[in-house]
Amino acid sequence: MIIVFKFIKKYAFIIIIILAAASLGIFKFLKRKPKDQTGNGNDVLDNIGVATSDYSFYNDKALNIAHNLGTAYAWYDPRSYTENDKVVFDLVKDMSRQQFDIVAKLYHDVYAKGKSLSSDLAKLLDDEYYKLLIIK
Repeated sequence: MIIVFKFIKKYAFIIIIILAAASLGIFKFLKRKPKDQTGNGNDVLDNIGVATSDYSFYNDKALNIAHNLGTAYAWYDPRSYTENDKVVFDLVKDMSRQQFDIVAKLYHDVYAKGKSLSSDLAKLLDDEYYKLLIIK
């Protein structure tokens, strides 16, 4: 035990530098930039067989729905605590069933990380807007 304390006392400065470097490396690893969501969305749309000209339409719809429902953010992010029901209703009400299915696939695979659009609409959208939706 005394040998360990002598070692720590002798090499304390080097141990502190190693711990600081390891902490900085861990911090940089945790704060790295996320992957390009639009690129991932384009890959999903390409696998579905959507025309390239429609990529931005579907990506914008799915991203805006996830953003306004608050599901695009982690649980500790204050933006996930509230929903903008009117905007979500306006985004979803004019979609056809085929468009809704494609947006739901993007929502699940890219923007909301495994959450179902239909269940999130039922759970997070106010009743007054949810009752008016034709596609659920």
